[in-house]
Amino acid sequence: ALLVAGLFRLAGIEHAVHPSLEFLVRPWIWPALPDLLKMAACGFVASAGMILLSQAYRLAQANRVATFEYTGIIWSPLWGFLFFAEVPHSATVLGATLIIGAGLLAFRTERLRAAPPLLVPTGDTA
Repeated sequence: ALLVAGLFRLAGIEHAVHPSLEFLVRPWIWPALPDLLKMAACGFVASAGMILLSQAYRLAQANRVATFEYTGIIWSPLWGFLFFAEVPHSATVLGATLIIGAGLLAFRTERLRAAPPLLVPTGDTA
C-alpha cells in the first residue's frame, strides 16, 4: 500500500490515495499513561473473555454455547448507547430481541430435555 501511495504521489495523483495511508505514515507518538492503562484494561478484559469462552466450549455442547456467543451483538450497541450516546437502529433492536429469544428458547429446550419423563398409567393395576 505504501509503494502504491508513493507511486501515486510521484505521478501527482494525491487525491486517489486511501485516507488511511496518512495514518500509516505519520510519526509514532507514545500514548499517555491514562491511555496505556485503558489499553491494558481492554486487553485484560478481552483475554479473560476469550479464556472464559474457551472454557464454555470445553464444558458444554458447542450448539448451546454458540447461541450465547451472539450476545456480543447485544453488548456492543448497549455500551455504545451508555458511553457514547449512540442510539441503536431499529434493525439492531430487532436482532437483539431475536438473539435474546433464541437464548431463552435454548434454556427452555435444555430444561425440558433434562426433565424426567412423565409416567403414564396404562390401566393395568394388577
